Amino acid sequence: MLPLPHAADPKIVAEINSLLDHHAGAVPVPVHKLAAVVRLRLKSHLSIATIEELIVDEAECRHLPMLFELPGTEAAVVSSALGRAT
Repeated sequence: MLPLPHAADPKIVAEINSLLDHHAGAVPVPVHKLAAVVRLRLKSHLSIATIEELIVDEAECRHLPMLFELPGTEAAVVSSALGRAT
């Protein structure tokens, strides 16, 4: 786990880690959807973009592939281990 930014909410980070602990490593982490789940479960002063950054940092530490999907766009899967889009 990376050191937390000074403005990070420890409850949010704990929730992200809990969700990633139960995430299947072969399936890409849906960053935007996971951020929405965290936001629904916990109230925080953190913006959705900051929560997404924390998810990316934590998923990267675990070498999990990530899925970046925005409504109305094509999804891009990024493999942390390879460091390139697939």
